[in-house]
Amino acid sequence: MTRASDFYAGLACDHAGRSLAFILAQSDAWLESQHDYIQWLFPLPEPSPVNPQAPLLDPQEAARFCADHQLQARLLTALDRMLHCYGLQRQHDGLVADPLHLGLIQPWCHWQDHNQLRLTRMLRCLQACGLVQPAHQLQDFLLREGTGRVNPTTLTYWRQALTA
Repeated sequence: MTRASDFYAGLACDHAGRSLAFILAQSDAWLESQHDYIQWLFPLPEPSPVNPQAPLLDPQEAARFCADHQLQARLLTALDRMLHCYGLQRQHDGLVADPLHLGLIQPWCHWQDHNQLRLTRMLRCLQACGLVQPAHQLQDFLLREGTGRVNPTTLTYWRQALTA
């Protein structure tokens, strides 16, 4: 199985032959309509039932990301690309809605949407890879902006996504 660190280092492609650069260069509409790349961009320790070919973020892989600032920088680039798709922008002190790009009408901010699962995945991956501050900034934004707009179950997942 391909390692997530190899994918992020540009040494491997995903199960469909797509590189990290290819995925990040796709349109917002493509990112929204495809469902088998997010597991590559934001791997987790457990296999994905949607994409069992995606790499796992086992402890060794997580340690590689934590120790390699280039891998972390590429992961932040993936985060920024996904945030752009959602009409959001990461700034030094937190996230804001991007006034120049509303994304696909902020698809994550509805009562229930598959992008909420993606965001939970992103939170968990960022923290596991040592990107604790961006993970907390994303979580803070989602909980603040999602309250009253997304379902309570999703808010609970977002609240519990990051370990203390």
